[in-house]
Order: sequence, then structure tokens, then C-alpha cells
Amino acid sequence: MVARRAQHLSKASTTSHVKLLAAITKLCSIFASRLQTIYAPKPNETTMSCNPEVRDSLSQLLEPLSEVRDADAAVALLLRPANQDFIVLLVKRVESPLDPWSGQMALPGGKRDPKDRDIQQTAIRETMEETNINLAHNSCFLGALETVRSIVRPRIQVAAFVFLLEHEPKIRLNEELAGHLWVPMRQLQKCRGTAKLSFGDVPAFLVDGHVVWGLTYRILEVFFHVLEKTRI
Repeated sequence: MVARRAQHLSKASTTSHVKLLAAITKLCSIFASRLQTIYAPKPNETTMSCNPEVRDSLSQLLEPLSEVRDADAAVALLLRPANQDFIVLLVKRVESPLDPWSGQMALPGGKRDPKDRDIQQTAIRETMEETNINLAHNSCFLGALETVRSIVRPRIQVAAFVFLLEHEPKIRLNEELAGHLWVPMRQLQKCRGTAKLSFGDVPAFLVDGHVVWGLTYRILEVFFHVLEKTRI
């Protein structure tokens, strides 16, 4: 009798343990699922691979590095794919009497240094110095836009290199920059307008309270013409 009761209690205990383990396993599964939901990246934060056809088309339409000549300075047009669009990085230069582009919205970049291996290296170096984005890693060089000549003095030839970033980089601005923003290309395209400056009206992109005009505006317009050919 005692043996039967002990055996019964043993079975009940085993059954209880099995149910408890099953419940714990289920709770762990639910908890893990909720954690994935809570910490899942938002659509505009996650890594979104762009359409390979668009990427390949851009590479074919842009100029190779070998075609870029006689440039005195370089900028980097940094793109991230998101929601079937590209997001471009714009930076705001600080106010400085020594800077011809003082206070303007711009692309990361600057003048060529004699130590730079080539003009593309200028864009890579300046981007690293200004934003802490290392284009030597986690980026894909797509090609270059046609060289643009600056209008303000000193007049220089500026090469623009297009890079595709697979992840949103951690940006740390140096003392030359006052801010930055990522702007979807389609939004930028819809923000064409005219800015009234002290010397007259100029074509510009008017986005989020910022005025993008001059050299940066012209470079972006050149890139828009390339994008249109990809039919994205």
C-alpha cells in the first residue's frame, strides 16, 4: 500500500515536472518572440539591400575612377538603401570667414592633399575626418559623377564619388561641421525651389528648413539625371 502510494506520488511528481518544464519552455519562447519584436529594427533603420539591378545600372552609368582627372577637391555622395529609395547624407558646415562655403549644406569632402594617393582617396580621407565614416570598410564604391567647377573663389574642380553604405554608420562630426541629416532622394527631388539670398534668387532644394544650393545643388542635380536613367 505504501509502495503503491509512493509510486503514485512519484508519477505525479514526474508529470508535474514535465508540465512545469513545458510551461517554462513555452514562456521562454513567448519572451524571446517579444524581445525580437521589441528590439527589431525599424524599417528605416534596418539594413535594406537595394535592387541589384539598380546598383549595377548605377555602376554602369557612373564614371570609373580612371576617368576622373584634373580635380582639385573631392566630395562623397553617401547613399543608404531604404524603402525602395536611396537616402543621402548632407552635412552643414560651420560659419567661418575662412571657408568659401561657410554655413552651407554640403557633402562630406574637401581639398586634395599632396599625400593623397589619388582624388578618390581625398574623398575617403575627408569623409573620415569630418564624419568618422570609414569608406574603406562596409561600403561599395559605385563610381564618379562628372567633375563640377565651383563658381565662388577660389575656383576649383570638384570630383564627386558615389558610395553605397549597407548599414547606417555612427557619425561623429569634427569642428568643421555643425550638423547633418539623411534625406530620401525622392523627398529631395520634390523640394526643388528658389532661395532668396543677399545677391539674388538661386535654384535650391528646400528641405526640413535647410537650403541646399550652389555646388552641392549642382552635384545632386547631376546625380538625379543619372538616377532617372535607372528608372527606379
